[in-house]
Amino acid sequence: MKNPVLSLILLTLPFVGCAQKKTVIEGHFNGTAPQQVTVVLPASTGEINSLVSVKNGAFTISLPVDKTVIGHFTFVGKEDEISRPFVSDGSKLRYTIDGEDISMVSSNRKSLNYELMAFFDKQSEVRQKVRQDPNSYDELIAFCQKMYENNLDNGLGLLAFQFVIQRQDDDTIEEMIGRFSPEMQTKPILVDRLQMIQTKRATQEGSMFKDIEATLPDGSVRHLSDYIGHGKYVLVDFWASWCGPCRGETPYLKAAYTKYSGPDFDIVGVTVNDKAKEAKALVDKEKIPWDQLYIEDGRAATIYGFSSIPQIFLFGPDGTLLKREGLRGEGIDQVLSGYLK
Repeated sequence: MKNPVLSLILLTLPFVGCAQKKTVIEGHFNGTAPQQVTVVLPASTGEINSLVSVKNGAFTISLPVDKTVIGHFTFVGKEDEISRPFVSDGSKLRYTIDGEDISMVSSNRKSLNYELMAFFDKQSEVRQKVRQDPNSYDELIAFCQKMYENNLDNGLGLLAFQFVIQRQDDDTIEEMIGRFSPEMQTKPILVDRLQMIQTKRATQEGSMFKDIEATLPDGSVRHLSDYIGHGKYVLVDFWASWCGPCRGETPYLKAAYTKYSGPDFDIVGVTVNDKAKEAKALVDKEKIPWDQLYIEDGRAATIYGFSSIPQIFLFGPDGTLLKREGLRGEGIDQVLSGYLK
């Protein structure tokens, strides 16, 4: 005869094994509450973007556990939209919302959300300090360095990484990416950053230029190779009309063009993620005399491995990339004077 107790245990085991652990978020508003809250979780199993109703000043939602990303819930406050980030770490998160003051308690004393809150508190603290002492930003970088090292398998490490790399060279950044868990290394931001480093190395100083094609506003097609590799030194300005620092370089570029343009030197502009119509309008307004390749996407940045603009490169008469660093402001003339007598 079968043991009925053992049979009951065996019958229930599959259900226990298949149970899905969830993160439960509960929110309670003190005072005026919105009608709904938007909850977003870019989970590996598919992004969740839900509108959650607020009833009697409270809301609740259950989410799949995914510690590798950071989600957030948002709602409209008295004046602005308010957003609160969270990590779906399998704990129960209880938020008390009083205007813009939001507190959180987790069912897990070691919840990643406590460290996430500490990060944003530190960021807010440093923002206040840097107004008096710019060096105070070092505090945030040091905080993020420790947070990165302690969270190589979750979204907190990725968040911290983005702050720490502001002061690191490519070799160090590559090493930092390699320290993340295998799952984290598949995250697009790390894959893209690693690809950018590899592309930058392939287009380092001393390498031959890589061509770019652009369709101009009049419908004609031009290439970077129409200007580079034909016996001239060519300064290439990667810029956009919406980029303030790019526009700040225009006077220095104009001065260089006036001083050196001729049979041995030229400048060509290449737009990055900019509408051709708006870029051309600025070129006409500023009376910029050199030719432009109007490119509305980020191809140039992908090809040459950079993530910010302005970027100004100097190519030699044979098409060799001579300089991709130091060509800003007065440094432009200092570099050019070494090549053009």
